[in-house]
Amino acid sequence: MSPIGVKSFRVIYKLTNLTKEETEAMLDLEPLKGTRFYESVLEQGRQEMKLRMVQGMLRQDFSIQKIAEIFEMDLEEVREIARRFS
Repeated sequence: MSPIGVKSFRVIYKLTNLTKEETEAMLDLEPLKGTRFYESVLEQGRQEMKLRMVQGMLRQDFSIQKIAEIFEMDLEEVREIARRFS
């Protein structure tokens, strides 16, 4: 493994054992907050969470209409997720 790979492994290993607060302190994310990169990462996380929640609701037999109402989404957007999920 290259020296960079070893360092990355060590950082990832440490991150898995730290709390959210400890990770934030270690990485000092404060300067990134408000940047386009930070906002982009947050939005990507929100979208991934919404997708997982919609998939879970589909598994629980929620109607496409109800899911669209809850998440304030277009019916077609929920239908597309349902098509990809099934």
